[in-house]
Amino acid sequence: MSDTPYSYQCVLRVPADDLAAGSACKSQLDDQIKRGLAAVLPAGAKLDYQISGDALGVLNATIIRDGQTISVTGRYGQNSVFTGGRKTSFVSYSIRAELVNTALERVAAWGEQSILWGKIIGAVVVSLPLIWAMFAFAAKWGLLIIWVLPLVLGVKFGIWCGGKAGESLARRLENRVHNQSVDSGEADETASLWKRLTNQLESISGRYEKV
Repeated sequence: MSDTPYSYQCVLRVPADDLAAGSACKSQLDDQIKRGLAAVLPAGAKLDYQISGDALGVLNATIIRDGQTISVTGRYGQNSVFTGGRKTSFVSYSIRAELVNTALERVAAWGEQSILWGKIIGAVVVSLPLIWAMFAFAAKWGLLIIWVLPLVLGVKFGIWCGGKAGESLARRLENRVHNQSVDSGEADETASLWKRLTNQLESISGRYEKV
């Protein structure tokens, strides 16, 4: 339900006229990111990285620790910007990093499901008495009248109420998981790890022009 607060992204201008000329810078940036990740690797965490088999060789690195996953991508290629209304191409290296808390991701996914089921249950609960009233009226008077407007309004009201109830439940669960993380000190450790990582990435990217 909520976006991750831990994300980093930047685009660097590689001092080269074409991709072939900038390949040495690309390899250097790949190595710097690998060393930077190794420098902040927490005890007990696992670091894995791979270079894609295509011509550009995208770097994908992952740190896994205690229900958390940090993904870092280094992408080399041709990019473009508009300057003064004109499109200018340049060689770039993009760095993207994201930290995902597995427990929060599971709660968020469950929260989305709870909202959906809340809407369904709300629509059914509100519409059933109306349907029962219609058939009761038909049994008594021998005439079945479909109450279209009350049914439509009732279903919409049930969907709204059920969705709100699902959102409330999902929010309470997210808050509970977050509070447990804060009480255990895990939130502070995560923030500290992310700060060390972004400092490493800023140190690497600071040597190039950011676009």
